[in-house]
Amino acid sequence: MTKLPMPSREWRLLLVGLGLLSLFCYFFSAVFQVFPWAVGRFLFYFFGPTLYLSAQAARALLLEDGERPSIDLGLRMTGLSGLIVSLMAVIQDTNFTVMQERLGRAETEAERELLTQTLWGVNNVQIALDIAFDVWISTGCVLLAVGLWRHLGARFIGALGIAAAGMALGLNLATLPTPPAEAGLFDGGPAVATWLGVVLFLTASPALRARWAR
Repeated sequence: MTKLPMPSREWRLLLVGLGLLSLFCYFFSAVFQVFPWAVGRFLFYFFGPTLYLSAQAARALLLEDGERPSIDLGLRMTGLSGLIVSLMAVIQDTNFTVMQERLGRAETEAERELLTQTLWGVNNVQIALDIAFDVWISTGCVLLAVGLWRHLGARFIGALGIAAAGMALGLNLATLPTPPAEAGLFDGGPAVATWLGVVLFLTASPALRARWAR
């Protein structure tokens, strides 16, 4: 039986849905913490998978009519950063949940102090994964932006992406191993996420995509 390719319209619908969900999960779990902890935890768990899937949908659309190495590599790195942030979420949540339970059962102040120090020690693993996520998604977005500029003539969108992702990457490298926000600077993540959201929706719109090359 011949396997028929999925129509571009279906990929566009998937991209819009997954892109919206990914942005919602990111902003309302990591940036705007307006929901109860249980809801924010749920959203943070699903940010990684939705980021990965939306990147794959974007690849299907942007590479459907030819090879574009920078776009391909950029979206691959962006998608794989979703795997890194998923690992970070699971490790962070597991560490805090287990250690908080043990703290609640601690019988002496010395035991509580030891458990607290242990908790913040193992939390360095989560911090390291957070930095790895920032490096991967920033590098991926720089490559994607270069590809949009070079292959699709989207110079304005490409320049914005290079600036936003390059800034985020530079800040992370400058403050290693401390995240920029904790080092007294600022987090470039929201700027990168906003730019990536714009690219996803432009990719899903054939009319807007056609304007890039003008």
